[in-house]
Amino acid sequence: MNLSILLLLAAGFANTSHAAGNFSDLSDCTPTTDLNTPCTVNVENLRPTQFSVGMIVVKQKEVKIKAKSTKKYQKYLVANPVPVVVGNGGQFYMVDKHHMVRAVYDIGNTVVVAQVIKDLNNLSGSDFWAEMTTEGLYYDRDENDQVQPYTALPAYIQDMADDPYRSISGAVRDAGGYQNLTSPLYLEFLWAHFYHQLDASYGITLDNIQSDFNGTVAKALVIAHSSLAAQLPGYSATPVKNN
Repeated sequence: MNLSILLLLAAGFANTSHAAGNFSDLSDCTPTTDLNTPCTVNVENLRPTQFSVGMIVVKQKEVKIKAKSTKKYQKYLVANPVPVVVGNGGQFYMVDKHHMVRAVYDIGNTVVVAQVIKDLNNLSGSDFWAEMTTEGLYYDRDENDQVQPYTALPAYIQDMADDPYRSISGAVRDAGGYQNLTSPLYLEFLWAHFYHQLDASYGITLDNIQSDFNGTVAKALVIAHSSLAAQLPGYSATPVKNN
């Protein structure tokens, strides 16, 4: 990912709670909202930049969100803004937090906090997507690990498909299987791609995931520390502690 994007993400998110204040004080996001200024946006107005989510991860987030009081839920949203790129006709493209947004949508809520991290309003169509690709702000593999054109991206968060391997890679990360790096942005999908590609003899098949998720995570965790995964970003031969 472009260094400028990384700096915007780091600077913006590090100061979110200080800059945002109360959820109720935030203004609606517009195509002209200043960079890194927290604002509120309806989830229906957010455009995905990936084809799938791990629904096991989404359901886990739903449980945590539903357990929060209204006040704590609003603080949670303020502390976890959705990074968006504005462009292609003033649309908001979320480049992270798809799982959180899907969880918010699935429990019946409609508004999240966002931050514009890049303004590409001067670009549209193929020019816009060429820049998104160059900046590493678009993941082009679907739930079956097949490369797809940007024209096939789901238009809404609720249209995103389930990729069980993304749930596996997320669980492996949380268990200390690899470092939770800031870049590349779609780190967990790179690990999901790795698990997609493994031979069935390693026991990380769809059937394995669906019949014994925790057992499959345990197998995937061992593989994450092996030489098979040594070329992946975030690789560690020993367990790591992620925040």
